[in-house]
Amino acid sequence: QPVLAQAKARGVNVYLFVSPQHVWAHFYEDAAHRTRVHEMFKLRLRKMAEDLASLPGAGRVELWDFDGLDSVTLEDVPPSGSKLDTHYFWEHSHFKTTTGNAIIAAMLGGPGGIDGFGVRLDRVDVAAHLGETRKKLEAWANTHPDDAALLRQAAMRKVACGGGKETADGDN
Repeated sequence: QPVLAQAKARGVNVYLFVSPQHVWAHFYEDAAHRTRVHEMFKLRLRKMAEDLASLPGAGRVELWDFDGLDSVTLEDVPPSGSKLDTHYFWEHSHFKTTTGNAIIAAMLGGPGGIDGFGVRLDRVDVAAHLGETRKKLEAWANTHPDDAALLRQAAMRKVACGGGKETADGDN
């Protein structure tokens, strides 16, 4: 944080963002009882951004969340053995250039933006935003029962093998 505070004090705009992860990662976290950890991270990040924005300096502070559930993160995974590929992700947490360009376009303007992708977390009611994400995750599970079952089973194996539940502080 001291580096960011110095940058803001010198008039540098600070852009913070939460990277997108595929809905499979969201559902896996939820099935492993880790959603609260992820939500607490976003709440703490919001507080950090607010504190940073309140410091002296001409630099602007923006906090973006690209990890909600939207057309990018809700992309369907092609069937196993298919020659099809996903458009936005290499796998659950590593996104492709198209996605990176959309992140930059959302934050800075320019071409390559995707409608509805990215939310200014410093401008919304975070609790409502997180609640909406939970509702979208439930709706996804209802429309993708096979994927949800696969992920639920994988999460339960990890818990049974000592992966355990993490606390809101991230401790096992």
